[in-house]
Amino acid sequence: MKTIILFCLISSSAFVSCSDPQPSQKLNVVLISIDSVRRDHVGIYGRRPRYAPEVAITPNIDALAQQGVVFDDAFTTTSWTLPAHMALMTGRSDVAHGVQTDRFHRDPLHRTLAQAFSDDGYATGGFYSGPYLSDKYGFDAGFDSYKSGMISNEDFLKMVVDQNSILKAEGREPMDQQMIAQLRDRMSHWDITSPKINELAEDFINENSDDPFFLFVHYFDAHYDHTPGAINPGLAELFDPSYSGDFNGSNWYFDSRV
Repeated sequence: MKTIILFCLISSSAFVSCSDPQPSQKLNVVLISIDSVRRDHVGIYGRRPRYAPEVAITPNIDALAQQGVVFDDAFTTTSWTLPAHMALMTGRSDVAHGVQTDRFHRDPLHRTLAQAFSDDGYATGGFYSGPYLSDKYGFDAGFDSYKSGMISNEDFLKMVVDQNSILKAEGREPMDQQMIAQLRDRMSHWDITSPKINELAEDFINENSDDPFFLFVHYFDAHYDHTPGAINPGLAELFDPSYSGDFNGSNWYFDSRV
């Protein structure tokens, strides 16, 4: 587990029409959390690839920023995902909301942003891809739909069964509980979840297109164990032309990068 996580948040409103909204109209609200993306790695704050400065690396964020308000100084309540997001959702400091480690759950008396929107007649949807946004901490309060984009327990179990079948065929011992737990932890790092989050969000928007909605989406792919070429081939070379793929540690002792 990483103990220090920086995150950026971007909120936007989707207007019902191009005309000025009437007082009776409720605007849709979309809140996007991108886990562990620092300010100095976003285009609107001046980030450009070292070897291709003409390329915009966050064009959609930059376009959104051009239409809204950009904060030059923004502060989080803490350094890592769980308490920072709980503060975001409750409007309380870490000491006040109390969820400072993963042993704690939100106090039901501490109302959430989603509950406020729900009480005001909004459809509410939340879709996340990081383990520290789980409903077991109380993040689901107020959401009509709150789902994870991470690999499901059913798919993970099938993976374990398939792996144990291979081990058995090779005459080796199957994975024990410790090995399974370690694999589950690694999967939370490796899994590319953004497409799944997008799919869940798009379904929610389509299902609630006639009603005002509050949508919260949380992206975790940028957090760590990110493989640059997995989604955007050639992206890594814009920052380092000598990039030759994943470092697997096979020659770590003599590698000058270590």
